[in-house]
Amino acid sequence: MTEGIPIIILALLGITLFVLGGVGGFMVYLAEKSAAVSHAEAENDRLLEEEEAALAVSNVRSRAAGHATLSHHSSHSRRGHGRGRHRSVSPRRRLNFPD
Repeated sequence: MTEGIPIIILALLGITLFVLGGVGGFMVYLAEKSAAVSHAEAENDRLLEEEEAALAVSNVRSRAAGHATLSHHSSHSRRGHGRGRHRSVSPRRRLNFPD
C-alpha cells in the first residue's frame, strides 16, 4: 500500500496543475476578449465623433441654404406639412397588442 502513495501524489499534482492551467487559460482568454472589446469601443467612439462632426457641418450648411430660400417657401401654403398631420398613436396600438 505504501508503494502506491508517490504515484497517487503525482496523479493529484497532475490533476491540480491541469485545473489551474485551465483557470489560467480562461483568465488569459478573458483579458484578450476585454482588450478587444475595449479597442472596438474606442474605435466606435472615434467613428461616432467623426460622424457627429460631419453631421454638425452638414446641418450648418443646410441651415445656411435654408435661410436663402426661406422667403420662397414662406409664400406657399403649409397645409398637410409638419407635425400636426400625424395623430398620436399609443405604443400598444402601434404594435397591434390587444387592449
